[in-house]
Amino acid sequence: MPKETVYKPSEKLKKIYSGGTLTPPLFMHTFFEWLSQKAEKIMKNGSLPTGSSPVYTVPVDHVFFLTGVVIAVDHDHASAGYYSAYIDKTSSIIAYLRLKGLLKHSNQVREFVIPIRLEQGQKVGLNNATGRGIMTLIVNGFLIQKDLLPEN
Repeated sequence: MPKETVYKPSEKLKKIYSGGTLTPPLFMHTFFEWLSQKAEKIMKNGSLPTGSSPVYTVPVDHVFFLTGVVIAVDHDHASAGYYSAYIDKTSSIIAYLRLKGLLKHSNQVREFVIPIRLEQGQKVGLNNATGRGIMTLIVNGFLIQKDLLPEN
């Protein structure tokens, strides 16, 4: 069997680190982690027996990132009831609940994996179209000053 040297270092190995410890690498936070550290957590609720009403309005010079809504309904009528949560400037329905018959209580939880960005003055509201029962809307999200956002 041949006895050949495959590798022979030409010099002695040098120490790479002094002090015997490693510095942990710095990782970039996800946008959600960054928001949870820099922004104010908002949770607002409102109830309405009939009609339409805003629950939360984004203040001046702020941006609101909507992370979830909850619609809860106490329906007290045998016929159908229509309930929705909306964003006013875009007229976008973000959650919808229709109750029919003898179903008395129901709710819907909507969590947005990618938060919905709302600008100053925009409102998140509830709409009890039929006026049958009490509707409650809970709005969750993060409020941050506009000038703290990375893009500004």
